[in-house]
Amino acid sequence: MSDSSTTRAQGAGFGAAIGAGLGAIVGAATGDTEKGALIGAAVGGVAGLAYGDHVAKKKEKYANQEDYLNACIAEADKRHRATKVYNDKIRNEIAALETQLQEAETLAASQQSNADQLKTLRNTLAKSIEQSQQMMTQVTDEITIQREVLANESGSGSSDRLEALNQEIAKLEEQKAQLEENTRQLAALNNRASA
Repeated sequence: MSDSSTTRAQGAGFGAAIGAGLGAIVGAATGDTEKGALIGAAVGGVAGLAYGDHVAKKKEKYANQEDYLNACIAEADKRHRATKVYNDKIRNEIAALETQLQEAETLAASQQSNADQLKTLRNTLAKSIEQSQQMMTQVTDEITIQREVLANESGSGSSDRLEALNQEIAKLEEQKAQLEENTRQLAALNNRASA
């Protein structure tokens, strides 16, 4: 028997027992204890079943909501980790590109031919900027989706899961800010390489 069926059966049984007891008391007062107990058991059973059904539905919703929120938290965490990895990678790439650009600028200052090196560097920068902008779109979309989930589920009563989701959103926003800074640095390098 499933948990929801058990809850409904327990509600009906408990309601019938309480109803029978109350019916017997009312029946004793009217002179027909047996009939009062039967009527009370029937009414109590129906009322108990209705209450049990209500509790079972609430449990099912809570379990499904927990699963839903857990899935949202996992997705936000996954996006946070992917963005963090990307930010770490792009920081290293920025440092390498900075070194290459300084070398190209030194060559240009000494009047040596560096057109090929600068062209390669500009292509690399353009590709990195495009990837960063795509990642920014993905992170922004994820934050928007998770904020909508948080707003829609805020009255659900699952405060620990909602707080966990809120924390994941905050982590994503931190990574987004770092990604914005990395993208600005790439754009600045691109401007220098194009000058």
